[in-house]
Amino acid sequence: MVPWTVKYQPKRIKEFAGNPTAVKRVLGWYQSWKPGNKALLLVGPPGIGKTTLALALARTFDVDVLEMNASDTRSKKAVERVAGLGSLYGSLTSKPRLILIDEVDGMSSNDRGGTSALVDVIKKSSFPIIMTANDSYAVSIRALKPYVEIVKMKRVNPLTVKAVLGKIAREEKVRVSDDVLTKIAHSCHGDLKSAINDFEALAEGETSIEEESLNVIGGRDRKEDMFNALRTLFKTEEFLKARQAIMGLDETPDIIKAWIDENIPREYERPREVANAYYWLARSDVFFGRIIRRQNWGLMSYALDFMTGGVALSKEKPYHKFTGYQFPSFIKLLSKTKKIRTVRHSLAKKIGERIHASPNEVIHEYLPYLSEMAKKSKDVRESFREHYELDDEETKVLLL
Repeated sequence: MVPWTVKYQPKRIKEFAGNPTAVKRVLGWYQSWKPGNKALLLVGPPGIGKTTLALALARTFDVDVLEMNASDTRSKKAVERVAGLGSLYGSLTSKPRLILIDEVDGMSSNDRGGTSALVDVIKKSSFPIIMTANDSYAVSIRALKPYVEIVKMKRVNPLTVKAVLGKIAREEKVRVSDDVLTKIAHSCHGDLKSAINDFEALAEGETSIEEESLNVIGGRDRKEDMFNALRTLFKTEEFLKARQAIMGLDETPDIIKAWIDENIPREYERPREVANAYYWLARSDVFFGRIIRRQNWGLMSYALDFMTGGVALSKEKPYHKFTGYQFPSFIKLLSKTKKIRTVRHSLAKKIGERIHASPNEVIHEYLPYLSEMAKKSKDVRESFREHYELDDEETKVLLL
């Protein structure tokens, strides 16, 4: 059975729903593109149709698409092999070609060198290149910006989402009220793909959708959903409501627990309440540990009960105040240090290959001494740089 998000993909660019200004700019870019011009970077949140727009453009002009998606390795060699060769030579059908590279902001440490390879591909390409990204400020795509034309796409207007759902309802012969379509359209927060998925889930095996059915739709993985869940959990005096607060979150339990951990002292003011809340959070940790050791996932219910209901009922009475809930600090720290850790691993790997040691062994046993030597002498530093073939970033990390 074909998912509705695929079945009802726009066949032509004129059928594309939402973002009319972005659509106009994409058309203008494509129609004026020639070798040596910039690539196109579509930027915006997930589910608004960045990839769908690129594919609709290709169908409109009857061109073949060579695609690298987020699940592919995008290392320097992979980019040169797939996108590089594809950008220089025509397709087997002799049609023009469009190169599509999804989620370039998600290129990981395993894709080291991929960004520089993409720049080379853009410069030499005989065919237009479209890339997509969720975050235009991602460090991983800074080097691409001089070589791309950025088109920002917004969340889809609820009226547009509703119109698309109404068309699908007519095609699928599903009876649904105007109010239900409106509520689905607003609940997706501009994520058209999510709205279609929700609508398909509600309509499965049904000929009509009633308003009560909307209760089965879970929330989306968005920061505001997390804030709402925390607000419910910390303010309620009912165990069941606290437990249900996290049910709509598309997040792993350990991340949800980190949010709760971070915000207990922001919500609770009495020392006994804070102590009780952390007691129940610690109890949930015990069960998470047992789950991992024993692989007994039946214990998950206890862990979730402790970290939600236990924490919620730790207060004497609800606080009628506004609390500015905060993102978990340890996740912020990991995010800030990710680049340093990635480069350090690359540095350790290069050194390890020369001295026949593992990267972990280099980091803990050799790097502290090599770093001190490099800091004290410019000649030693340059010698290390040449001998281990270190780039600028690796040399900077060596001196930390």
